[in-house]
Amino acid sequence: MPVKLSPAERLALFTHWGERCAWCGRPLFYNEYEVEHVLPKRLLSDTAERTRVLAHHGLPADFDLLGIANLVPSCGPCNRTKGTRPPLHAPSITLLLDTARQRASLIEESAARFLSRNRLDKALAVVEAVVGAGDLDAAVRERLESAAEMISTAVRETTGRTLNNIHPALASLHDRGRWKEVRPLSDQVAFVADGRTGGAIGTHWSWFCDRCGSNGPWNGDVCQTCGHRSVPDW
Repeated sequence: MPVKLSPAERLALFTHWGERCAWCGRPLFYNEYEVEHVLPKRLLSDTAERTRVLAHHGLPADFDLLGIANLVPSCGPCNRTKGTRPPLHAPSITLLLDTARQRASLIEESAARFLSRNRLDKALAVVEAVVGAGDLDAAVRERLESAAEMISTAVRETTGRTLNNIHPALASLHDRGRWKEVRPLSDQVAFVADGRTGGAIGTHWSWFCDRCGSNGPWNGDVCQTCGHRSVPDW
């Protein structure tokens, strides 16, 4: 069952975890990411195992398994394929819990501040309602861009962070002041240029640059936005 967070809490969790899956590090889009428990909810119904697991990770007996300190952002594959995760007693789980606990107060503080911002909840609802990345109606795209701008402003003014991955339909619009679309290659990939250089840019997570967080454009294995060379991990 999906974890139910308020829109403000969901945005804060996404922001303070760097827009990435806590399990595999894959870049995420706000409208597509899933919220997952580090320690499973099933421990709520097993007192003996819960006591052992909490003690193993140095957590208090009253640690809230449903609280922000036990929640992380996840991509769909990691959330659905739980068998690939580290076992409950693995050191990596301890490290992840430590990080979640450290970030919990920041997430809660940011969520409270997001709640005070007028119409932010409506902007978040617009982003979550738009499905797909290509061939959007002009009016829908305009509403989506307006909502994304409001969300980005709220995040920047509240946390000082820059939010990059709000919706896949907007990924190809990264740094629109510099890159101009020359021709579409598909509904998710286009060739763009800035008058000096150019490359391909796409909306899938695999296009994201590990250094600058943009989705390119890429000329071979070099990000044209920051110059970083992506070395294959095979």
